[in-house]
Amino acid sequence: METRLFATHHLGRLLQDYPALIDWAVGLMITQLYDTSMEVCEVAVMYLEEACLDPIYLEKVVQMRPTLEHLGDVGHPLFMR
Repeated sequence: METRLFATHHLGRLLQDYPALIDWAVGLMITQLYDTSMEVCEVAVMYLEEACLDPIYLEKVVQMRPTLEHLGDVGHPLFMR
């Protein structure tokens, strides 16, 4: 789990620092929402919610239509965004 958590944080930094990677990074971050560790899911939600402050990222996330119901309260802020 520590490796997956590290990878999620690293991906989040790439998402913030390299807008040219939007398709790749958002797709992989959405994949992290389905991880078996709720901690990894929470970190993915945090980075996606932050990225969605930018309308381009928000549109990309909406296009990918991730399922958030399985996250319960953890996914609620991202769902509301």
